[in-house]
Amino acid sequence: LTYDDKRQRGDTIEGWTRVVFIGDLASLTSPKVDAGAKSLRQQWESEVGRLESSEEANKTVSRAIESLRVETLRTLAELR
Repeated sequence: LTYDDKRQRGDTIEGWTRVVFIGDLASLTSPKVDAGAKSLRQQWESEVGRLESSEEANKTVSRAIESLRVETLRTLAELR
């Protein structure tokens, strides 16, 4: 949020929608992806109120997103 001037991409409600949707999809995959999605939701829940003003909050959420992304790609690669 801090790094984006576009309102749509910085919308907290849109963020919540995406986090919930990610969790829904993750529950249909591997336990590791599901755990990563739960971790992302916890981080989002903890930091969402500070995202506009805190670089550290942004980094925390970004790390959770990247971790989940890596685990998701690893899981999908195993399907080959």
